[in-house]
Amino acid sequence: MNNIYQKLFFDVKSAGFTLIELLVVVLIIGILSAVALPQYEKAVEKSRAAEALTLLSSIAHAEEVYFMANGEYAGDLDKLDIDFPGDRASYLGTSNSVKTKHFVCRPHSLQSGAWTDSVAVCTRIPQGSVYAFAQLKDGRRVCRWYSDKGLKYCKMFGVVSGSQVVM
Repeated sequence: MNNIYQKLFFDVKSAGFTLIELLVVVLIIGILSAVALPQYEKAVEKSRAAEALTLLSSIAHAEEVYFMANGEYAGDLDKLDIDFPGDRASYLGTSNSVKTKHFVCRPHSLQSGAWTDSVAVCTRIPQGSVYAFAQLKDGRRVCRWYSDKGLKYCKMFGVVSGSQVVM
């Protein structure tokens, strides 16, 4: 009976994997994940930015409609004829912003500072730490960064021009 068993399983020692084979497989998986993870992060951030750019365009369009009707920009969400996804958020002491999971967007009414020629601004959360989009009065969009990570993302969206990326 023992001879029959040995003939069915002729080499019991080769039934498993060696430590070297397992290490090679782990190394290959590590290399593939090291290559794939940055691409995945870029794709995720691009999809988040697409959400913000859609909201930015909606606010800018509503501001232009308000400007054509009243001769001035509203600068206030309550004056705009548009419904926003997300919750209302306070910015600079007013509840003049809409907050999504990753961005805070608002019509822009400030007459000074970095965004003087913009009609709408979306800032990546946490605010002032990564990057922000602005829709300018002439229809162009810009991306400004607040960190090296923000610069990397802004470069994905357009052409670098000074301290901003024109899209």
